[in-house]
Amino acid sequence: MPFSYDTFLDELIARTAAAASLEYAATPRAIWKSEAVEGSNALGQFAADPYSVLRLYAGGREFLPVYKPAIQVMTVGTSPAAAWAQCQAIFDSLIDAGGLPLRMVSLTHYRILGVFLRPLISLGKDERGRSRVAFNFDCDAVKTTN
Repeated sequence: MPFSYDTFLDELIARTAAAASLEYAATPRAIWKSEAVEGSNALGQFAADPYSVLRLYAGGREFLPVYKPAIQVMTVGTSPAAAWAQCQAIFDSLIDAGGLPLRMVSLTHYRILGVFLRPLISLGKDERGRSRVAFNFDCDAVKTTN
């Protein structure tokens, strides 16, 4: 089975949520894949305050190696301090005990070979007056099992 960005992102978010003590499986969800549900959806899921979204994006380069997805983390919250703290917790979940970006970490079907982090940045307020904090990272990964 080939590398699946969707499955890889699911596994990465599950690991990140556990490491940052954020809810990913139940409601209200504090961490989401690709986009958050504001209000309630058909499954009764809705976003916590603050909430974070991890999504694949094109990155800052013209050419990106096949298995080096660029990922954006966007955190939105009514409290600037809470939004910053949650985004920082996700950032910290991508750093090992020695203070270095993760490397050689096994997920269920993938292995993270290395993470390349960019700093957190405040993006100001959204149209609803909520604070937005974000950072981006690249993640070298390989598929290990089917």
